[in-house]
Amino acid sequence: MYVCFYLFTLIQIQFILTKYLSNNIINNSLPYLNFYINKFSKYKIIYFILLLSLTGLPPFILFFIKFNFLINILFKYNIFVIILIFFIFFFNMLFYIQIFYNKNINYDIKLIKNNKKTNINFKVIYFIVFYIFLLFFSIFFFSDIVYIFKLIYKWQH
Repeated sequence: MYVCFYLFTLIQIQFILTKYLSNNIINNSLPYLNFYINKFSKYKIIYFILLLSLTGLPPFILFFIKFNFLINILFKYNIFVIILIFFIFFFNMLFYIQIFYNKNINYDIKLIKNNKKTNINFKVIYFIVFYIFLLFFSIFFFSDIVYIFKLIYKWQH
Protein backbone atom coordinates (compact mmCIF):
# COMPACT_ATOMS: atom_id res chain seq x y z
CA MET A 1 0.00 0.00 0.00
CA TYR A 2 2.71 2.49 0.95
CA VAL A 3 4.90 1.32 -1.88
CA CYS A 4 2.53 3.23 -4.18
CA PHE A 5 4.00 6.57 -3.07
CA TYR A 6 7.52 5.38 -3.76
CA LEU A 7 6.69 3.86 -7.14
CA PHE A 8 4.57 6.80 -8.19
CA THR A 9 7.43 9.17 -7.39
CA LEU A 10 9.84 7.04 -9.40
CA ILE A 11 7.42 6.95 -12.32
CA GLN A 12 7.10 10.72 -12.30
CA ILE A 13 10.87 11.21 -12.26
CA GLN A 14 11.29 8.74 -15.09
CA PHE A 15 8.53 10.41 -17.09
CA ILE A 16 10.04 13.87 -16.78
CA LEU A 17 13.55 12.62 -17.54
CA THR A 18 12.55 10.68 -20.65
CA LYS A 19 10.08 13.26 -21.90
CA TYR A 20 12.25 16.36 -21.66
CA LEU A 21 15.86 15.10 -21.69
CA SER A 22 17.76 13.15 -24.31
CA ASN A 23 19.34 9.76 -23.63
CA ASN A 24 22.92 11.03 -23.68
CA ILE A 25 22.11 13.15 -20.60
CA ILE A 26 20.12 10.49 -18.77
CA ASN A 27 22.68 7.75 -19.36
CA ASN A 28 25.55 9.73 -17.84
CA SER A 29 26.32 9.67 -14.14
CA LEU A 30 24.10 11.27 -11.53
CA PRO A 31 26.42 14.26 -11.01
CA TYR A 32 26.28 14.98 -14.78
CA LEU A 33 22.51 14.80 -14.62
CA ASN A 34 22.52 17.17 -11.67
CA PHE A 35 24.83 19.58 -13.49
CA TYR A 36 22.62 19.62 -16.57
CA ILE A 37 19.43 20.05 -14.55
CA ASN A 38 20.96 22.95 -12.58
CA LYS A 39 22.26 24.76 -15.64
CA PHE A 40 19.76 24.11 -18.40
CA SER A 41 16.49 22.61 -17.21
CA LYS A 42 13.25 24.47 -16.63
CA TYR A 43 12.05 21.86 -14.16
CA LYS A 44 14.92 21.71 -11.72
CA ILE A 45 12.74 22.34 -8.66
CA ILE A 46 10.44 19.48 -9.65
CA TYR A 47 13.38 17.11 -10.19
CA PHE A 48 15.05 17.92 -6.92
CA ILE A 49 11.94 17.76 -4.76
CA LEU A 50 10.98 14.40 -6.24
CA LEU A 51 14.51 13.10 -5.66
CA LEU A 52 14.55 14.44 -2.11
CA SER A 53 11.23 12.78 -1.43
CA LEU A 54 12.74 9.45 -2.49
CA THR A 55 15.48 9.83 0.08
CA GLY A 56 12.98 9.72 2.90
CA LEU A 57 14.09 12.87 4.66
CA PRO A 58 11.71 14.22 7.33
CA PRO A 59 9.39 16.70 5.64
CA PHE A 60 8.23 14.16 3.06
CA ILE A 61 5.74 11.33 3.39
CA LEU A 62 8.26 8.62 2.53
CA PHE A 63 10.08 9.39 5.78
CA PHE A 64 6.92 8.65 7.74
CA ILE A 65 6.33 5.48 5.76
CA LYS A 66 9.84 4.23 6.51
CA PHE A 67 9.60 5.28 10.14
CA ASN A 68 6.24 3.58 10.64
CA PHE A 69 7.54 0.46 8.91
CA LEU A 70 10.49 0.32 11.32
CA ILE A 71 8.19 0.87 14.30
CA ASN A 72 5.84 -1.90 13.13
CA ILE A 73 8.60 -4.48 12.77
CA LEU A 74 10.29 -3.46 16.02
CA PHE A 75 8.39 -5.97 18.14
CA LYS A 76 7.70 -8.56 15.46
CA TYR A 77 11.21 -9.55 14.40
CA ASN A 78 14.60 -9.93 16.00
CA ILE A 79 17.16 -7.15 16.19
CA PHE A 80 19.19 -8.35 13.19
CA VAL A 81 16.25 -7.96 10.81
CA ILE A 82 15.53 -4.50 12.16
CA ILE A 83 19.16 -3.43 11.76
CA LEU A 84 19.26 -4.87 8.24
CA ILE A 85 16.13 -2.97 7.19
CA PHE A 86 17.47 0.20 8.80
CA PHE A 87 20.69 -0.07 6.78
CA ILE A 88 18.72 -0.73 3.61
CA PHE A 89 16.77 2.48 4.20
CA PHE A 90 20.00 4.32 5.01
CA PHE A 91 21.78 3.14 1.83
CA ASN A 92 18.69 4.04 -0.17
CA MET A 93 18.94 7.57 1.21
CA LEU A 94 22.66 7.76 0.39
CA PHE A 95 22.04 6.57 -3.18
CA TYR A 96 19.53 9.32 -3.92
CA ILE A 97 21.53 12.02 -2.14
CA GLN A 98 24.61 11.32 -4.27
CA ILE A 99 23.03 13.30 -7.10
CA PHE A 100 23.71 16.44 -5.08
CA TYR A 101 27.39 15.61 -4.61
CA ASN A 102 29.35 17.59 -7.22
CA LYS A 103 32.72 17.99 -5.58
CA ASN A 104 35.83 17.31 -7.69
CA ILE A 105 33.99 16.52 -10.91
CA ASN A 106 35.04 18.05 -14.21
CA TYR A 107 32.19 18.67 -16.60
CA ASP A 108 32.46 18.70 -20.34
CA ILE A 109 29.54 20.72 -21.66
CA LYS A 110 30.19 19.46 -25.20
CA LEU A 111 29.11 16.00 -24.10
CA ILE A 112 25.87 17.31 -22.71
CA LYS A 113 23.49 18.41 -25.45
CA ASN A 114 19.77 18.05 -25.25
CA ASN A 115 18.39 17.06 -28.64
CA LYS A 116 14.80 16.60 -27.58
CA LYS A 117 12.35 19.25 -28.67
CA THR A 118 9.07 18.45 -26.99
CA ASN A 119 6.07 20.54 -26.19
CA ILE A 120 5.34 21.16 -22.56
CA ASN A 121 2.31 19.31 -21.28
CA PHE A 122 1.08 21.63 -18.56
CA LYS A 123 -1.55 19.21 -17.30
CA VAL A 124 1.11 16.68 -16.43
CA ILE A 125 3.37 19.32 -14.87
CA TYR A 126 0.49 20.66 -12.76
CA PHE A 127 -0.38 17.16 -11.64
CA ILE A 128 3.23 16.52 -10.61
CA VAL A 129 3.37 19.83 -8.75
CA PHE A 130 0.17 18.92 -6.91
CA TYR A 131 1.69 15.54 -6.02
CA ILE A 132 4.80 17.33 -4.72
CA PHE A 133 2.55 19.59 -2.66
CA LEU A 134 0.95 16.51 -1.11
CA LEU A 135 4.34 14.96 -0.45
CA PHE A 136 5.74 18.05 1.17
CA PHE A 137 2.75 18.95 3.32
CA SER A 138 1.96 15.36 4.26
CA ILE A 139 3.50 16.03 7.66
CA PHE A 140 0.23 17.75 8.61
CA PHE A 141 -2.14 15.05 7.42
CA PHE A 142 -0.15 11.81 7.30
CA SER A 143 -2.24 10.10 9.95
CA ASP A 144 -5.39 10.98 8.00
CA ILE A 145 -3.96 9.45 4.82
CA VAL A 146 -3.06 6.26 6.68
CA TYR A 147 -6.54 6.06 8.17
CA ILE A 148 -8.20 6.58 4.77
CA PHE A 149 -6.02 3.90 3.16
CA LYS A 150 -6.89 1.47 5.95
CA LEU A 151 -10.59 2.16 5.44
CA ILE A 152 -10.29 1.66 1.69
CA TYR A 153 -8.35 -1.56 2.20
CA LYS A 154 -10.97 -2.93 4.63
CA TRP A 155 -13.77 -1.88 2.33
CA GLN A 156 -12.29 -3.77 -0.62
CA HIS A 157 -11.68 -6.98 1.33
